Amino acid sequence: MIVLDPDYNILAANTAYQRQFGSADKPFIGHKCYQISHHYDVPCDQAGENCPMKSPGNAWAGSCLAHPPHASGA
Repeated sequence: MIVLDPDYNILAANTAYQRQFGSADKPFIGHKCYQISHHYDVPCDQAGENCPMKSPGNAWAGSCLAHPPHASGA
């Protein structure tokens, strides 16, 4: 699980996310979620995927979003 700001910046991440995507030479805090999780240069919804941040009715105020991580090599 990750905590994002409205601009897709990663503010915090749980241990599982850190194990999957982080390392000493590859920090992710402060980076865009779509760059780290999906290796995209644009938000997921602009790359043809569904993005929980853009879900209808998401007012963003204190929302908790579940987003399945991008599978390696997919």
